[in-house]
Amino acid sequence: MKKDYFLSFFLITLLSTAAFAQKLNTDLFKKMKARSIGPAVMSGRITAVDAVWENPNIIYAASASGGVWKSENGGTKWQPIFDDMPLQNIGSIATAIKPFGGLGRNR
Repeated sequence: MKKDYFLSFFLITLLSTAAFAQKLNTDLFKKMKARSIGPAVMSGRITAVDAVWENPNIIYAASASGGVWKSENGGTKWQPIFDDMPLQNIGSIATAIKPFGGLGRNR
């Protein structure tokens, strides 16, 4: 009996939500192109984040497929700082006098 009530409630909720959903004009998105927005690029994976204690607006992010990124404004804008290194996939990061990225994986 409880199953029937739950199922009925679920179906009514689902159908009423679909009936009042807004229509989306997909033409608005046709001219959009993928772009790099820092360490959160498409299919990117952030493996570690660290900030400077003295200035928490300085943040470093390590990416499994895109090196090390630095933000000096609390994460609003990111700059790559590891592009000249021969290895791009990073597993961990720590801030000291200079940022250091390491593989950090033990399998």
